[in-house]
Amino acid sequence: MRRSRGSATCQAMTKAGLPCESRANASGRCPVHARLAELPSQAEDRAFLAGVLEEAWARLERGRDTYGRFVPETDRRDLKREAEEEFLDAIVYAALGIYALRRAARG
Repeated sequence: MRRSRGSATCQAMTKAGLPCESRANASGRCPVHARLAELPSQAEDRAFLAGVLEEAWARLERGRDTYGRFVPETDRRDLKREAEEEFLDAIVYAALGIYALRRAARG
């Protein structure tokens, strides 16, 4: 990722304890986080997206509690294969959900 010319580090994620390592612009955010802060503008959309991100973070924590801390140097899982399997599952679930919605719409 290109770094902006600001001298300070982006503060967008500091509250979550995960500071962004990119350089901040005048708004105190890196270009990526500055752009994300603009989308979406409605409070309920932001709350919904925040809920999704919180759920993802909770899943990460459950994984850590179940499998231990992720250490890339010693982890021997095939993460590419596991990701492919998860994406394929998501495609199947989405297709079934669309099918069910369309059937329900037909009556």
